[in-house]
Amino acid sequence: MDSNAIESFIVLYETKNMHKAAEKLYISQQGLSRIIRNLEKEWETVLFERSSGGMIPTKTGDFFYQEALKIRKQLTDMRHVISCMDSGKEEIILACSFGALQVMYPVLKQFEAIYPRFQIQWTEYSDAEADKKVMNLDADLGLCICLEHAKDLMFEPLFTRKVVLLVYEGHPLWEKETVDIRDLMGERIIMEGPDFHIFSALSKAVSGGGVLPEYRCKDRGDQFLSASLPA
Repeated sequence: MDSNAIESFIVLYETKNMHKAAEKLYISQQGLSRIIRNLEKEWETVLFERSSGGMIPTKTGDFFYQEALKIRKQLTDMRHVISCMDSGKEEIILACSFGALQVMYPVLKQFEAIYPRFQIQWTEYSDAEADKKVMNLDADLGLCICLEHAKDLMFEPLFTRKVVLLVYEGHPLWEKETVDIRDLMGERIIMEGPDFHIFSALSKAVSGGGVLPEYRCKDRGDQFLSASLPA
């Protein structure tokens, strides 16, 4: 069983459709069907039930899928290690909470300049997703903003930042140097979506004070949503 066969099985399992899977894999349906038949022959089992509604995984297929994901990750990790060995560089994989990378980017580039044998790769996630990447060993380190998901992880606080409220000149809060959470009663607030730490922080701050501002947040599809925070 080679890596192409594993990937073909995973794509077919996730799409449940021979035509869609073949398009995604850039191969013919006949070629994909042959790969699946060869897998079933090799493992002496039936992985899919063929029907007019699509390819329905069997219990064996469900088990095979979970194991195939593990094998694919192992192969990906092996490619990364071999690539780093050939290039003479060691790779560090970071899982970053949204917003953390913006602050840490200069530090990361400085680190790479001082230690050129290390190559840093990073991807941004929500706090919970970043923590999960570290827990599942999909990342070496996590740069997280909120620690509520990090109960089972060892963490080191790096720095703190103040939350700043931006208002236009002439707004009732314009002249105030500091703002109480109660000053936000009835205000319309623009912020990022629920995956970002600022949303959960504000939600907790207002939850016990009877404050009910209206927030407008941006979801992953760049669509603006309008709702009210729970009192």
